[in-house]
Amino acid sequence: MSEYDDLFKKFDEKPPFEPQSPLSQPVPENPEEWRTPKINRWLLLSYVAVTLVASLFSTFYLSLRYPDSDAMLDAITIVEEPRVTLTDSGDPLYPYRVTVSGTLRNGNPVVLPSLWTSVKLYDLNGKLIDTIYLDQENVGPMGSWTIEYSGDYSVEIFSSSPFEYGFDQNDLFYILLNLFPVMICFFLFLFLDRRAFKEDARRFRKTLGRHLGWTFGGFLMVYLAMVAATVILEYLGVSDSSANEQTIVGMFQASPLHLTLLFLLLCIFTPLVEEVVYRKVIFGFMERRWGGTVAILASGAFFGLMHVLSYGDFIQSIPYILMGMVFGYVYQKSEKNIFVVFGVHFLNNFRSFALYALMVYGLLSL
Repeated sequence: MSEYDDLFKKFDEKPPFEPQSPLSQPVPENPEEWRTPKINRWLLLSYVAVTLVASLFSTFYLSLRYPDSDAMLDAITIVEEPRVTLTDSGDPLYPYRVTVSGTLRNGNPVVLPSLWTSVKLYDLNGKLIDTIYLDQENVGPMGSWTIEYSGDYSVEIFSSSPFEYGFDQNDLFYILLNLFPVMICFFLFLFLDRRAFKEDARRFRKTLGRHLGWTFGGFLMVYLAMVAATVILEYLGVSDSSANEQTIVGMFQASPLHLTLLFLLLCIFTPLVEEVVYRKVIFGFMERRWGGTVAILASGAFFGLMHVLSYGDFIQSIPYILMGMVFGYVYQKSEKNIFVVFGVHFLNNFRSFALYALMVYGLLSL
């Protein structure tokens, strides 16, 4: 062996590191790790774009239809001053009967799609008991609307706010205005993320019993969360329902067309779109960065706040936040199957839909 053998041996050995070209960089074992965030960005972008276009269309349409809304409001006159009267109902559980009456007239030369009035009712301590919203559709030129309402309460009404009144588009307009964007979003989502939808459907069928168990179990958990939210709101002195809920209730009419469109809006397309946005996109983003617990809390908070943001009654976000957290928990436990959490959302919304539908047909009273 020569004195140079060790030197040449070092050059013969494979170096500990060999630079790789960009084309030879390792590919993630699971392609979904890079594909999912990219698709989620497109899902969120399409949702924001469709929502923005719908909002701009509404603003543009109403400005064209009512170019001088202040003058039209001034043309609505009071024929009989709206008033609130309190009488004995004869019911020991709800002894106080509140009656609202009055007459408004449309002095405009055009038909008003909806003429409305509202009043707030308070108890002796100044606590808000109820907000009564009444409307009459298609009030013609110089047409009158005689207000007639009565309701029974367990608490004595001590005072009421000044009556407010105005005009607006009818309920069908707003149902369609909300329905079309979520329908468009749903079909966009179905196209953009078709692979994930197919995979979730396959997994749902493969372990049907387990996924149905999470669906109905999640529905029960949402119901318990709503009970807890009611207790919290009562402790905070809030007895009125959210403005979002009141708006939805006001859309219900004893009309097959209205109820069919509301079923599609409230029970099918809105739950599907919201679950993709708040669970698949927002939950997924949060989980990848800060873990499941943060994802459940943050996506639930986003879900709750967005339901009250346009109304400003942020205290009423509590039920929606708790509901969103349950949705996030079920989504995580069901191995992020979108159809499971959609099923929970559908059952929860259908429960409310069925109750309101029975109420407008006089088959149920609350």
